[in-house]
Amino acid sequence: MFGKHVREFIYALQQQTFAKAIRGLALLETNGHQLRMPHAKLIEHDLWELRIRAQQEVRLFYCIHLGRAYVLHGFIKKTMFTPRREIESAKAVRAALH
Repeated sequence: MFGKHVREFIYALQQQTFAKAIRGLALLETNGHQLRMPHAKLIEHDLWELRIRAQQEVRLFYCIHLGRAYVLHGFIKKTMFTPRREIESAKAVRAALH
């Protein structure tokens, strides 16, 4: 499950990246909290990133709440490290869920 801003972000991706993002989301739906590297990485307690590697390097932050995956925030990764502001954006959306 994801909000309008995440949906718009995903649909705005380049075609190949969009297709890989949809496959990644399907893996998340199938495997839930058991999805691990190279597809998912734990950022901090209850905050994960779905890793999409294509022409665009994309990260979709998500959490599992009440047995359901919620995609909180997405961004195109341009540096080696995940910018703290992107993590904070995902945490703010996650806080609104609880």
